[in-house]
Amino acid sequence: IARIRAGAAPEADGEHLDAATRADEAFALALRTRHGAVPPPGSSAEVADLTAAGLLTPDRDRVTLTRRGRLLGSDVTVRLLAAASRPPRTPIGTR
Repeated sequence: IARIRAGAAPEADGEHLDAATRADEAFALALRTRHGAVPPPGSSAEVADLTAAGLLTPDRDRVTLTRRGRLLGSDVTVRLLAAASRPPRTPIGTR
């Protein structure tokens, strides 16, 4: 209250995110909306796995969480972001 009365900002500190972290946060929030989000590049295999598990519904270039997926939204988000940051899978027998 004293800070506000003195004309200072009420918050003591803030969080400053780099561009990559802001993009991850924007993806996580968009995924939880009815419009869904564009999956990160390199996550197509994970999208297929999560769709088969009944957690995602693909729609053109976007994915949305299913009712069950909403209950596991944080886990789904982490899996998609992790899949995008690791090297692509090589099919067995093609090495």
